[in-house]
Amino acid sequence: MASLFCEIERKSTVNDEIDALVLAGGKGLRLKEGGIRKIPKPLVPIRLGGGEEIPMIENTIRGITSTVKCNLVVLTSQDPDSQSNMVEDYIRRVHSSGRFSFFVEEKPLGTAGAAYNALAQRNFSTGIITPCDTLFPFDQLGNIVRIHREKRSNITWVLTSNPGDSAQNTGKVFVDKDIGQIIYDLEAINDYPIPDTNGLKPMTSAGVVIVNTDYYVTKFGKYFNRGSGRIVDLYRQYIPKLLETGQRVDSFDIHQSAQDLGTIDRLNRFGRS
Repeated sequence: MASLFCEIERKSTVNDEIDALVLAGGKGLRLKEGGIRKIPKPLVPIRLGGGEEIPMIENTIRGITSTVKCNLVVLTSQDPDSQSNMVEDYIRRVHSSGRFSFFVEEKPLGTAGAAYNALAQRNFSTGIITPCDTLFPFDQLGNIVRIHREKRSNITWVLTSNPGDSAQNTGKVFVDKDIGQIIYDLEAINDYPIPDTNGLKPMTSAGVVIVNTDYYVTKFGKYFNRGSGRIVDLYRQYIPKLLETGQRVDSFDIHQSAQDLGTIDRLNRFGRS
């Protein structure tokens, strides 16, 4: 499968062997069902705390770049329903002095598949995978990456023990609280006997995953056939496969809400004031 990359050069490159992958290729169906159809989800405006109104993806870009030194890779799609051309045009226009790579999927790959194809073509040791529609506390991101590297973790799923109101899949990820290792991901289990979670701490996904790039690419290639055309979800398929095969998946608790704005109700409640 061909990859489409276009580079916007900056005057001075800033990186610390980190790629930050921003997931921005979805169709935003839940928001479209709520009446937002003219613009793609990443460009839906939000106003936090009565401040400046900015697109969702701009909040993510500012949050990442203000906290970690990295190269941004924006993952978009050729599917016309994603309206990704508008997202790419926005980034080129607003961030013309920055360096961005666009990975454009020719057909749906899922969050894990798109991340795999992008990371397989990068040279940096650490990858940050983040959705663009989450109110993540990016001021914690630098510390999360530092601890991920100090522990020499292969994959760190950022979770929260304090998800707040209206969080998705509340308490569906179970962690050994003594070592911070994820044991079960019940987000992925449907019509299946719930395993014994006694003594484990229930947590909620905050959306961000930190990965060792070589590990991610190697394990994906082992467990999923790249050329099969299969859509692979990061949270409900890739991470569960790692757990199923005995791989260690570490966690980081941000202890606060990281609301997903993917529905019109949550957008109105948390993203507008």
